[in-house]
Amino acid sequence: MNKHKLYRYALDWFFPNICPSCGEQIAYDEAFCDECLTELIPYEGSFSVENADMFTAYCIYDKTVKRILNRYKRDACGNTYYAFAFGIMQALRRRKLSSEFDIIVSIPMEKSDLKARGYNQTELIADELQFLMDKPHIRALEKIRRTEPQKSLGEEDRRKNMVNAFKAAEGISLAGKNVLVIDDLCTTGSTLCEAARALKEGGAARVIAASFSKTAIDKSGI
Repeated sequence: MNKHKLYRYALDWFFPNICPSCGEQIAYDEAFCDECLTELIPYEGSFSVENADMFTAYCIYDKTVKRILNRYKRDACGNTYYAFAFGIMQALRRRKLSSEFDIIVSIPMEKSDLKARGYNQTELIADELQFLMDKPHIRALEKIRRTEPQKSLGEEDRRKNMVNAFKAAEGISLAGKNVLVIDDLCTTGSTLCEAARALKEGGAARVIAASFSKTAIDKSGI
């Protein structure tokens, strides 16, 4: 048992692990209960994200995933970030991408938004993913301006909203690195597109984009 599994095993004695969908108690190393797991529809599409070399996702965004995401963005407690990281790992394994990247990068939040929420949900997912996949999570992106919530915008406005929202973090070398950039949800791909652009401008050789969930409308775009 590695150190992280041992940590989760010990934590389970004090804070029992729960399914992020229904709240049922589950084993310390499980992501979802068996019943909720069957409700998640695997993503099998062929979406492409501009500026990224590859995209993959674990499941289709539907009412079940919407409920989980809404709860997660209000409260970081529970098993959700481990479950999302586990799902992204499964998606990467399905596409045989597990060994195709050197570092993991999460989508950053603007400082005032981060202060208001108190945590960055994609950073928590990336923290778990680095233990699951034995790859370092590097905070290699900065969000340099506030943006409107993407869920309130149409496709074209989502793209405009995210243009030049990120830059490569200073003091971190990305030269020649193959990077995995993750998010919890991909709709039009605008956020991942701009993140991939900033990473490549910072020197990344290749960018793989991945999310836990992807909306059912599956067309290439940004």
